[in-house]
Amino acid sequence: MTSGSMVPGDGRRPGPDGGGGSEPADHWSRQQREAVVTATGPEPRVPIEGGSDRGQLGRVGAGPPHQLRVLAGRLVPGELVIKVQGKNVCGFTRYDIEEWLKHCCRDGGNCVLATVPDRPARQRMTHSSSELNGLEFAIV
Repeated sequence: MTSGSMVPGDGRRPGPDGGGGSEPADHWSRQQREAVVTATGPEPRVPIEGGSDRGQLGRVGAGPPHQLRVLAGRLVPGELVIKVQGKNVCGFTRYDIEEWLKHCCRDGGNCVLATVPDRPARQRMTHSSSELNGLEFAIV
């Protein structure tokens, strides 16, 4: 085994601290929720806002699901949709997320949506304006 490739014995990649593969307590993956839905009509739809066509991740919209019933879990408006039936949909357009969901629910099948809470914009920012004051930028 090459140095640093895997942690011996547990099969997990090293974590941020170099060992064990555990995620920090505030890592987004620890906040992941799942909802199981099924279609109740030919045009099932979860209202999706955002999407890559708007420069955003898709998120659960504010309206009620259309021709769709939640069997387990819950859909929380504003949460980011990261997976539909195990497929990563980060980077999908709003339309593509809705169409993939509709495809997965066809013929009355169940579908699992994985979501995570969205952080407020102030937490997403990596640099505050006060940190940027005094820096010089060059246009090349």
